[in-house]
Amino acid sequence: MIHGDGDQCPLCEATEVRAEARGFMITFTCARCGWFRTDVNSVRRLLSARGTVASSRLRQLRGSARRQRGRRGPLEIAPSDLDGESRLPDPLARADRLLLWMADEIGESPEARVKVDADRDYPLVYGESSGELSFALTFLHEQGWIENFAGGEFQIKMPGWVRVYELRETPTDSRRGFVAMSFDPSMDPVWKVGIAPAIVAAGYEPVRVDRVEHNDKICDRIVVEIRRARFVVADFTGHRQGVYFEAGFALGLGLPVIWLAREDALAEAHFDTRQYNHIKWKTPEELLPALRDRILATIGAGPAAGS
Repeated sequence: MIHGDGDQCPLCEATEVRAEARGFMITFTCARCGWFRTDVNSVRRLLSARGTVASSRLRQLRGSARRQRGRRGPLEIAPSDLDGESRLPDPLARADRLLLWMADEIGESPEARVKVDADRDYPLVYGESSGELSFALTFLHEQGWIENFAGGEFQIKMPGWVRVYELRETPTDSRRGFVAMSFDPSMDPVWKVGIAPAIVAAGYEPVRVDRVEHNDKICDRIVVEIRRARFVVADFTGHRQGVYFEAGFALGLGLPVIWLAREDALAEAHFDTRQYNHIKWKTPEELLPALRDRILATIGAGPAAGS
């Protein structure tokens, strides 16, 4: 059965799902996953050979579809979205994602409460069980951002709304990925073969300040370009002080930072940054898919993805 009530969700295998077919496309509304649309062949692939689709991909698709429930249109899933493994966002990013969803559900009444169903809502944090959702909720509560009430209801406290506004100020509609890296000529292949094409493949525009035409002081232009960016890619090969500054400035703005270093350079990174999960690369060719997948996992596909 491929449409109607009682179908099986191809993302989570739940049976509490509604599927509507139109031509070769099927739109699913799943009580757990949310709202998404894909083609018949992708549905058959998911239902008959789930082992061929990476677990991380499924978790990302479930989380993205779950956030679409109640929005203007379903998540569009292309066949290419089912290919390859990718890294999931870190626990803090998942908790932030949950907090933003709670704020969206509450709407314009900040004192209102939102119901969180542990058995259904765990895809919001890319989880595979209610335990992962409980872990994120515990973190939000320990930060003083939410208050727990009986019956699975939660209220966002004032510090939580401050966090929400910080996250919302991140320019999520920006298509620009700012790159902080050494401008030494030896790094040109890393830019041309690894970093720039990876950002383009993820659907964004790579921006390097030495390639932007301007009449400003270089430090002023750096600040402007970072403020305009959706995220920052910081490569610490060469350990240029400017890269440390630019990554720190982005963190202060609440922008996602993706950390890179050539494998033989990571051991010399400053201890304040070494704790972050760096992409360790040996060649520009190796860096391209790793950076592309990290961008997709951390930020999501950009406006130009697949174009």
